[in-house]
Amino acid sequence: MTELSFNNVELNVISRDNQIWFTSVELSKALGYKDSKSVHRIYSRYSDEFTEGMTLVVNLTPSGQKPDPAFNTRIFSLRGAHLIAMFSRTPVAKDFRRWVLDVLDKETGQSQPLTLDDGQKKAIREIVGSKAKSSGESHRSIYISLHHHFSVKEYGDILQSDFDEAMTFLEELELKPALPAPENKLPFQTTRIMLLMENGKVTDSSVIPDNAWIVAPDRFTSILEYPGAFNLQEMTEIAQCAQRRAIELAKCLPRLN
Repeated sequence: MTELSFNNVELNVISRDNQIWFTSVELSKALGYKDSKSVHRIYSRYSDEFTEGMTLVVNLTPSGQKPDPAFNTRIFSLRGAHLIAMFSRTPVAKDFRRWVLDVLDKETGQSQPLTLDDGQKKAIREIVGSKAKSSGESHRSIYISLHHHFSVKEYGDILQSDFDEAMTFLEELELKPALPAPENKLPFQTTRIMLLMENGKVTDSSVIPDNAWIVAPDRFTSILEYPGAFNLQEMTEIAQCAQRRAIELAKCLPRLN
């Protein structure tokens, strides 16, 4: 093992295939966790986002001893450590992400800074989707604002070192609330049609006048009690008609008996 230093914290690292790897214990220490299992819990929660090149389990049995499964340890590459730090919410997580990228640049000898990785792209897509849903703005217009801010053609071209700035930009991006749907100014007309059906087939139809009532006999009295349903003249005519029919029915009663 060799050592690296982050924020005056000495970290033991593993050299594997000419790459730097960290154990969960060392990452927990670097990120400021008191519980050494904190990183393992983060990994368990988001394990589907890690590739084989980001993490693997190795046996760290001390040299000269028989391999012991008790020494099986999960380790993380620089990219894996960076992804762990993305899910971390400790005060030093942001600085640690930048530090990891610096170490990665030196290790790979890349002259060009790295662009967003898959985990960062996913985080960008999620916050864009959330902003679009809450504001009613289109995804495309939000992405255009992001592209203009960083002078890139697409969000995948944003540098990993600018990821935190991109997230902050999207979180603070002010969008106009969605405008209400315009009111229908055209005249609204309805037409009521009565259909006569026999054996499931329409045999006749007629338009029902707007001032017509279609009422079952047992509901007619409730319509009479409804304020404004009929004017005085109409109520008088209804009363007279009802009186005449009552007299006619009364005359028929002896015959029925």
